[in-house]
Order: sequence, then structure tokens, then C-alpha cells
Amino acid sequence: MVAMSEGRKEYKVLRSFPGIGDTTACRLIGKLSDIHRFKNAKQINAYAGIDIKRYQSGNTQYRDRINKRGNKKLRKIL
Repeated sequence: MVAMSEGRKEYKVLRSFPGIGDTTACRLIGKLSDIHRFKNAKQINAYAGIDIKRYQSGNTQYRDRINKRGNKKLRKIL
């Protein structure tokens, strides 16, 4: 997997992040497939299910939590 991914631009970008190694970068590329289909980072967050769910009603405001509506396996990789 690493040998196939090394030539891709996305692989080099993902490897530049601290904490993301060879196998994690390959798995992220596999789960996201074509990353260019997302217009911005917010769409990737929503796809993964790590966007913020906020509940407010009047003066009451609860803690922010992640949405968990997206791809469960992608969230586990992250």
C-alpha cells in the first residue's frame, strides 16, 4: 500500500502532519478515496462525523460534542 501511495500528492501532505505515519496516511487515502470531491475542510469533517453538534435553547447551552453521523471507520482511523 505504501509503495502505491508514495507517488500521490495527498500522501505527501498527510505524512507532513505530526502523528500520521505511513499506514495511517494510506488508510486515510483509502477511506476518503478522491479527496478533491470535497470543496473545503468542513465537508471532510462532516463526512468523517467529527463536526461539532451544538445544542442551545434560550439561555441554556450544553457542552459541544462531535456529531458521529459520518463514516465510523474513518473516525476510528483519525
